[in-house]
Amino acid sequence: MIATSEPPSILTEHDAGDVADLYARCTDYFMLQDGEPATLADAIDLFRDVPDEKSSTDQILMGWRDENGLIAVGVILRDYPSDRVWYLGFMIVDSAARG
Repeated sequence: MIATSEPPSILTEHDAGDVADLYARCTDYFMLQDGEPATLADAIDLFRDVPDEKSSTDQILMGWRDENGLIAVGVILRDYPSDRVWYLGFMIVDSAARG
């Protein structure tokens, strides 16, 4: 469970800087996956990177915040890989908020 009393909000590309800040606090994940820390460009890509047969309008990015800012992001893709299926494509949680 994510340690916050606030409900998630829908994120837009305007939140890319906050996503990049979260990524910076989750460097261990990106070092394991990519061998290097994430960048602002990686955060922007989160809003645009969808399978070829889908569009960014099929994707919902949710963000959880606490008094320190964005602490988690979840990305859901609707009707993927088939109709009426909602796919959790990505989720990352600040290690300080994990429980």
